[in-house]
Amino acid sequence: MKASVLSKVAIATTWRFATATSAPLASEKREYNLCGDSTFVDESTGGSPLASDCEQLWRNNNQYPYHQLTLGVERPLVTWGTCAFSATAVVTPYLDGIWWTNIGDEDITDLVRDSISKFTRDGKVGARGTAECYDDTAIDWRIHHT
Repeated sequence: MKASVLSKVAIATTWRFATATSAPLASEKREYNLCGDSTFVDESTGGSPLASDCEQLWRNNNQYPYHQLTLGVERPLVTWGTCAFSATAVVTPYLDGIWWTNIGDEDITDLVRDSISKFTRDGKVGARGTAECYDDTAIDWRIHHT
């Protein structure tokens, strides 16, 4: 093959690769549901976040398809107004060297939505629980004031 033909093949291949790895189309957006069932504990008090802020949090929870959690390190994953959703991976005897896990955007949406439905009192909501997620790793999560 001549050098000019090789250049055209390389350019065409590069263009196809770039196109194939571009951001997905809106119709291709995938939601991540990486956790199973969860426990729910009511922690609603006068100091809890506004249920309306928590509702807005789950409606707008689409910036990241999933979040990586480190064992024993709680961190806020999503916040809106007075409402925060925080989680941490839990140390269990089954981990065998695993030090992290993932929680999906749909998991957060489900947990916040279900907590609002179960525990809203006087326009406020607070909750916590434990769910089994990616790679059978448990997570502790909570909805709390920012």
